[in-house]
Amino acid sequence: MLRKATFIRGSACLLLLACLTGCAGSPGQVHEPETSGTTVVLVRHAESEDNSANTNLDPDRNNEGIGVSRALDLGSNAVVANVAAVYVTRYCRTAQTGQPTALAYDLPLQVQRFDGSSGGVDNCDPLITARVELLPPAVDSSAVLANRVLKEHAGDVVLVVGHSNTIPEIVEALGAPSLCPTFFTSRANGTCRLPAGEFDNLFVVTVPFGPGDVSVTRQKY
Repeated sequence: MLRKATFIRGSACLLLLACLTGCAGSPGQVHEPETSGTTVVLVRHAESEDNSANTNLDPDRNNEGIGVSRALDLGSNAVVANVAAVYVTRYCRTAQTGQPTALAYDLPLQVQRFDGSSGGVDNCDPLITARVELLPPAVDSSAVLANRVLKEHAGDVVLVVGHSNTIPEIVEALGAPSLCPTFFTSRANGTCRLPAGEFDNLFVVTVPFGPGDVSVTRQKY
């Protein structure tokens, strides 16, 4: 009888040990996220054509020299490694800036239309060759876009290409400190915009899971 009881206790211990080791990967098991938060990389579109002296130039097109080069540099930048989504606006200059990154990672350009129109990226010169997905018309503001990014891409790296006025808005909507006065001087009316002649700023907003402050850093690229 004593020998039988000992066998039962030993079997129970083996079963418990098996559950502690082998059951950890069972379906339905809750796992901790592999990353500590969501990373959103934000840039203004690259330099566009200046038509002040030549009206034949298209201001909604990346400059064939430095603008195209900057977009290519962005696509190969380590900060966008393993990017999960690329967001642009309906303007060609943002789509052309985000396209090298989208092509490198086989991602569509997710286009924010603002006014519910069909978007203008289908008429770009040169043509956009990356896949294009138009966002719902309800994604009509920087705040709504920021909420979508955090909801749809929790724990991912996301690239957002915007404009001198929308990038500061999105940074704040993500919960980070304002870019003004941290990096720039506020305008007379109190709004924050990127300086007109600056296209090389790259902002990284880190939104942690759980407690913790949302942070923003700036790089040049």
